Amino acid sequence: NFIQEAAVIGTWEYDVTTQDLFWSDVTRKIHEVDSDYVPNVESAISFYKEGISKSKITRHFTSAIEYNNNYDIEVEIITPKGNEKWVRAIGYPVVENDKCIRVRGLFQDISKVKRTETEIKKLLRTTVDQNKRLINFAHIVSHNLRTHSGNLSLLLNLIEEEHPKTTENELFPLLKKASENLNETILNLNEVAQINIALTETYFKVNVHQEIQKHINSI
Repeated sequence: NFIQEAAVIGTWEYDVTTQDLFWSDVTRKIHEVDSDYVPNVESAISFYKEGISKSKITRHFTSAIEYNNNYDIEVEIITPKGNEKWVRAIGYPVVENDKCIRVRGLFQDISKVKRTETEIKKLLRTTVDQNKRLINFAHIVSHNLRTHSGNLSLLLNLIEEEHPKTTENELFPLLKKASENLNETILNLNEVAQINIALTETYFKVNVHQEIQKHINSI
């Protein structure tokens, strides 16, 4: 009883012959029923949420009795107070002469674990979406900025070639240096975008000699 209280894990036992069902105090607390509540199979199953949970517990409990199968499942219950809980239901058939005479099990409230699990999954989905948006942003920005920075560099080169005197202005070298720094920054940004995109690509072997020869022939 002390271990059950400390771990918040209840026990239960079903006698196949008498059809009596026993719940420990912790199991009753998880179901939020009175300490003198006497369950039966029908009333016990009625706690389970309609749909997947109820059909799952019914299927596994029947399988334990008819085919001596253990089960360890996570399902939802709704208490008389209207509280929905995730629980872990475990059942072990006791077999004599290849026949199940009783089923014993454990019952644990895992609602907090499930809530944490849901939050983690939500955070992971958010992180994945943010990463995708960041990669797309980096790719778009690097591509668009590269075009404009390239145009700026070409214009500065043309000015330098066609108007040499302009380059004597002390601001012109600074302008060219700023343009070079901008190109370098955009190149680094583009490399980051390409690395992230490449991580999702499938790689395959290439015969370098054949590829080079093919391009030489093409030229």
